[in-house]
Amino acid sequence: MSVKIREIDHEDLNFMLKIENDKSNWKYGINKSELSFEDALNYVKQSKLMILNNDNQRFVIEYNNIKAGLIDLYDYQFQNSFAKVGIIVLKKFRGKGVGDKSLKLLLEFCKNYLNINYLESEIEKSNQSSINLFVNNNFKNISGNKYVHQAI
Repeated sequence: MSVKIREIDHEDLNFMLKIENDKSNWKYGINKSELSFEDALNYVKQSKLMILNNDNQRFVIEYNNIKAGLIDLYDYQFQNSFAKVGIIVLKKFRGKGVGDKSLKLLLEFCKNYLNINYLESEIEKSNQSSINLFVNNNFKNISGNKYVHQAI
C-alpha cells in the first residue's frame, strides 16, 4: 500500500469541490454550505502560500497514486505552536489504513517542518471511526468532541 500526502494544486479543484459539496460529509466537518468554484480557487491559492504565511494548509491524500481524500491543518498559531487538523477519506478507501497513514504523515510533517507541538481535532461523537483513528494516533479526549495531540 502506498499512501502519501501532497500539497493541493489547481488540478485538484474539482476533487475538492466534490468532497466539500457532498452534503453527507457536512455532519462531520466545519463546512455546512456549498463551496463555490471561486472560493475553492481562492482556498487553493491561499494553501499554496504555506501555513507559515497563512493559517491553513490543505493536502491531498493519495492511495496508490489515486486521490483518496483530504487532510487539513487550520487555525494555525505560530506563537503557540498550535493547529487544528481535519481529515476526510473517500468511502471506497476507508478500512484500508489510508486515514491512519495520512495522519501519521501529517504528524511527521508538523514535527519536522512546522514545529507544531499541539494539534487539536473536533470530532462528532457519532463518528466512531474518526475517533478511533485519532485515539490510535495518540490524541486524547479533553472534553466533549475535542481531541488533542501534544508532542513531548
